[in-house]
Amino acid sequence: MDRSGRAPSDRSRASLFARVWLLMGALVLGGCVGTDFVEMAQDSLRRAFRFETPSSFFQPVLERARGDREVSHMHARARQHYLQIIASIERLTPEMREELRRDGLLGEAYALRALAQWRLGRLDDARASIKIVRDSNQEPLRARDRALFEGMAGVLKLEEALAANAAGRPFNEVYTAAAGDHGGWRTLATARTKTTPEDRLQSDLMQARLGCYAAIVAAQRRDPRGAAALDPEVLPRLRAEAQVELNQLARTPEAALVSFSAIIRRWQVVCELDAPVR
Repeated sequence: MDRSGRAPSDRSRASLFARVWLLMGALVLGGCVGTDFVEMAQDSLRRAFRFETPSSFFQPVLERARGDREVSHMHARARQHYLQIIASIERLTPEMREELRRDGLLGEAYALRALAQWRLGRLDDARASIKIVRDSNQEPLRARDRALFEGMAGVLKLEEALAANAAGRPFNEVYTAAAGDHGGWRTLATARTKTTPEDRLQSDLMQARLGCYAAIVAAQRRDPRGAAALDPEVLPRLRAEAQVELNQLARTPEAALVSFSAIIRRWQVVCELDAPVR
């Protein structure tokens, strides 16, 4: 929205992108270094968060995992800033990437690109960017971005589990994506350690973990013989852990809201868990 409350016109959006590309061109011609493009991407993410919170990254997949109608949407201005992040990082030359690697900023650069790709729904592109970050052995600089990045890696595994269920794939494929050694359940647990207990992201990460368990429950109903092939101790243990997650979710500050209480109840139902102990 502009100051008058009206959505930006196609002409104004085109003008904004034209200015961004002119600025990038000027930076390149003026001897821009890789850190300049990373700083531009960092600034674009800060600007995007003026229009939506990091929780917005999780809402689409959480709605699908709960079996709810998707109602999440993206602010047009936020979308522009995510596109600018991708454009900034894609301007990096091989020399600039090597410079960033030496300075410990290569992981930051491609984590920012991965986050933007994730929010825009470009999941395969986000996976490719995650691989670059992992191979660099360099994490995002800010704690919130580290938690968001790790959360993204877990959510992409949840996406795989949901897609496998939708396609009627065997139980083992769903389980591997949702709770295998490199699955969403464990990756999202790691993400929780990268932010403070008071951070709003904790609630999103808990819900994403419950989404992983809900995918396993759905796969077990659909393919009981496949589930029976698993070690008999695994699923009861996982259910107990999911119950703890639901209990913790019910103790978050958001649980006091009537609307959030309905979400907690929904997770209880789709995960086939007991009512949470608050």
